[in-house]
Amino acid sequence: MAAIREWYGGYAIIYRWFEDRFGYEELESYWHYVAREVYGDLAERFRERGTSYICAYFADIITADEGSVTVEADERSATIDIHACPDYIWQKHYDQGYSMPRENYYKSYEIIYGDVAEMAGYEFEMLRFDTEGKLKFRFSRQEAAG
Repeated sequence: MAAIREWYGGYAIIYRWFEDRFGYEELESYWHYVAREVYGDLAERFRERGTSYICAYFADIITADEGSVTVEADERSATIDIHACPDYIWQKHYDQGYSMPRENYYKSYEIIYGDVAEMAGYEFEMLRFDTEGKLKFRFSRQEAAG
């Protein structure tokens, strides 16, 4: 996700509007569309630069908006443990009764970054998420076929 504080509440509103009008399956389709249309360059950087770059990317975007994260990388995988997600912090900060996310808000991370991982030659695993801005996920290099 783009690290733009003022947009976090907007994401929640857009997702809620989309789901209310078209249903959850179409919201998931929208997230897949966003991944393909927006994050192709990021997927290429993940592929070319590897797990240490994946960790640096997430550490940068999370801390840039006052979140808290620990990252861990080895040659095969990158694990991102977000202790305080900027989305949650800023949605709560700017909330005027309409911008707090539904329970499925963080599913967008799993779908979008799952697609980014696939485009980059990685598997994606959501290890933990909740509705209070705590997420943990892992990118692992896909095993070569054969």
